Amino acid sequence: MRNTDTLTYTVAGNVRAELGRKRVSQAGASTSLNISQAAFSRRISGAIPFNVEELGKLAKLLGVPVHRFFEGLSQAKTPAA
Repeated sequence: MRNTDTLTYTVAGNVRAELGRKRVSQAGASTSLNISQAAFSRRISGAIPFNVEELGKLAKLLGVPVHRFFEGLSQAKTPAA
């Protein structure tokens, strides 16, 4: 698995966890991002990575800091700059 895959799956898992904690549906989240529910589903499954704007909007919707979506990543797992 590539480092970018690990990042994508970790972020997707953290978004799913926050949606569950805040009891926000995929339909509600996809509406707030102005994307289809199918497109949102591909993102939270890790098939397609979230972009920065989407993560910012989700953080605002969920009332969490953006860095919450990156929890669980170690320095060794993040892609090199």
